Amino acid sequence: AAEINRGLAADFGAELERLRAVAELFAPTAHTPRFAIWHAVCLTPSAPPSFKVYLNPQARGVRESGALVKAALTRLGFGAACAQLPVCKGRDSYIYFSLDLSGQKEARVKIYTAHPGALSSEIEAAVAGAEGHVIDQAREFCEAMAESPGPYSRRPVFTCLSFVEGSVRPQTATVHFPVRAYALHDGAVRPRTRREAAAEPHAVALGERDARG
Repeated sequence: AAEINRGLAADFGAELERLRAVAELFAPTAHTPRFAIWHAVCLTPSAPPSFKVYLNPQARGVRESGALVKAALTRLGFGAACAQLPVCKGRDSYIYFSLDLSGQKEARVKIYTAHPGALSSEIEAAVAGAEGHVIDQAREFCEAMAESPGPYSRRPVFTCLSFVEGSVRPQTATVHFPVRAYALHDGAVRPRTRREAAAEPHAVALGERDARG
């Protein structure tokens, strides 16, 4: 992974300063599940490729993930933002810590949380601190996708909070709903997405295309 990072910096100008600041916190141990670091690239026709990494908050085990995430945020200058993180209770856990490999002011730090067995109201609470939050939007979205207020036990809902330099509150919040676990087939999903995206014609068009396969 270190060799890949050096190559991204040399060949594409990826900024590694923030990654270096927290890398030792996420160093894999015998307790690390699944992965240590993932790389991702964003490709667009009009701009050079941009890169990000996903680090594992559970590198020292699930129980240490909260302290590890807060330590990493503090090192990066986001100590005050720790109060905005979802409270992990029950089976909730921090699962990804993502960094944009960019020196731009808008470069993001993103915290992903898994919420096994959550209710729609609990997902709403997890994202309520974000700037521009619309009351009940996340709750209604989950209920529309599952046609139920939960609990969502088949596959967990993920939330993502995104912070940028100078922000205490999350700049954005995203809900990742695993709709495939709450519908028998794409034909059942299509009317749900159409209803939810009724005010977004472009989104509806994409949903219809995806449903047709």
